[in-house]
Amino acid sequence: MPTTRVSEDDLDFDQDDYAYLNGVPFTGLLEERASDGTLRSEVPYEDGVAEGPAKEWRSDGTLAGLTTYHRGSKHGAEKEWYSDGRPKMESEWEYAICLWRTRYDIAPRHLLTWRKS
Repeated sequence: MPTTRVSEDDLDFDQDDYAYLNGVPFTGLLEERASDGTLRSEVPYEDGVAEGPAKEWRSDGTLAGLTTYHRGSKHGAEKEWYSDGRPKMESEWEYAICLWRTRYDIAPRHLLTWRKS
C-alpha cells in the first residue's frame, strides 16, 4: 500500500497537536521540502501523531538529524551529525523525558553528558 506524503500546509492540527488530513487522523509521511524540491525533513505519522524515525537532511543531501517518536512523543534515540558525518549530539528519550544527552565539539571531543537523576 503506498504511503501518503503531505506537506504541513495539507494538514490541520488540533489543540493537542494531532494531525488531520481531510478530517481524518493522518497516517503517512509529513514532508518539508526546500524551494528547489529537495527533501529537507520527513516525519512518519500514525493515527494523527508522530510515530517512528523522523529525519532531517542538509541541502547537500547528507543526514543532519534523526529523532524517534512513539505515540507523538520523543521515545528512543535522537542523533545529530556534523556535515562531515561526525557525531554532534546523541540522546535517549523515554516517553518525552530525556534520560541522557551527550554533545560533541567539532574535534570531536566529548563536551557534555547530562543524565536524568
